Amino acid sequence: MMPFSSQKDNNSNFDDQYIDLLGSKSIINRLLTICLYRNINFTIKNFNLCNDVIEFLNIYNNFHKPYIHSQNDNSLFIQQTSKPFEITETIFLTINESGTTLRFILPFIAFYKHTNNLKSEYLSIITLGNVLKTRPIDSLIQCLNDAGANIEKIDDKIFIKPFINNSKSLKFEIDSSESSQFLSSLLLFSANQNFKIFIKSYNNIASKSYVKTTIKILKILNIDTSLCFYQYAYQANESLLNNNNEFICDPDYSTAPYLFIIGLMTNKKIFIKQSINRLQPDYSFRTTLTKLNCKKINSNHYYCFLQSTIKEVSDLPLVFDFNYMPDQIISLAFLSVLLNKEVIIKGIQTLNQKESKRVNAIIENIKLLGSNAISYGHYIHIIPSTNFPAKCYLKTYNDHRFAMIFVAMQLISKINGNLPEIFIDNTDCIKKSYPNFLTILKSLKFN
Repeated sequence: MMPFSSQKDNNSNFDDQYIDLLGSKSIINRLLTICLYRNINFTIKNFNLCNDVIEFLNIYNNFHKPYIHSQNDNSLFIQQTSKPFEITETIFLTINESGTTLRFILPFIAFYKHTNNLKSEYLSIITLGNVLKTRPIDSLIQCLNDAGANIEKIDDKIFIKPFINNSKSLKFEIDSSESSQFLSSLLLFSANQNFKIFIKSYNNIASKSYVKTTIKILKILNIDTSLCFYQYAYQANESLLNNNNEFICDPDYSTAPYLFIIGLMTNKKIFIKQSINRLQPDYSFRTTLTKLNCKKINSNHYYCFLQSTIKEVSDLPLVFDFNYMPDQIISLAFLSVLLNKEVIIKGIQTLNQKESKRVNAIIENIKLLGSNAISYGHYIHIIPSTNFPAKCYLKTYNDHRFAMIFVAMQLISKINGNLPEIFIDNTDCIKKSYPNFLTILKSLKFN
């Protein structure tokens, strides 16, 4: 099933594009985590089988949790089993790139109850990819160990011994300043009906909006919560969603900005279907486009952006705080170069702990484009220039977010003669989050 269609706009000399994006991997992996703890039939619709999700489904395979993926309607059906999987031998896992998978499954494995017949010292040994082994995880491991788990990380291996305590309640204290996913993984653990859990978060929560996404999903799935300021106490209830046990995943609004940017820079109306639940913080990128003097155009339940004909003149850079959606700092940085608008972007403090050292990569690639970028602690200053080189070789550092914005810019450069000819070192990494992205771009038609 193709995730896009076209229809004619009488005010344009080419077909407008209407795109139904597949589901957000961020939401899907949260749903998959919850279903690890609940033995029910459950269907995720508008499914997106990207590499990060595939890595999570490998956990399902190793723990003998059955599922059926249907390409015909982009759905995943998770099947109820007659009894929990009993571990008798060490489970060896490999997680190459997906930090989300690693962080979300650690509590699941660390406090796994069905290990009475285990014949080995270790319940599981996890091997990490070259980049993933350098990304933050130590604070979460320490938090789980303090609650009674037995986890040790040595270089690219994580060794997990079985949880032998008979306690029915667990108390977690987590430093949330490195990654919001530490706190989210503990909140998702609340779906585990074997325990009542108490969570205290200290230090400022990095990207708190993603924690709110987790809480919203838990509430949609009817998992009761009580919430106080930075203090969480959860007891999972018996029900989950409703009798249908079906969840229609929001469109991936981490991918939408690249398509909006193509439309902006080519004057093509590329309409994206609106998000119903608005669970992704990245949905707010549309507010950023409005602040950049872009014009929003609605069409039923779709909308797009074009550049405004009313020019705004200011000598001051525009200031944005992207602590709530750090993945889109890359999009805004390069869009500001394309629009020739000086911007200051706050909230960069965790960017160098992502799939690449993103702050460094932003600065390097923007300089390759003939512009300038300077980082100062928690913000980055983008100073654009229209003095582009004739050709530009951009570096993704195997990071899907850079590859996606660079592919969008490459397409724009073929239509807009003012931009350099762009070459990209790697586009295969796009499969991490949205494998169909290149197919969507190939479907776009320009006069």
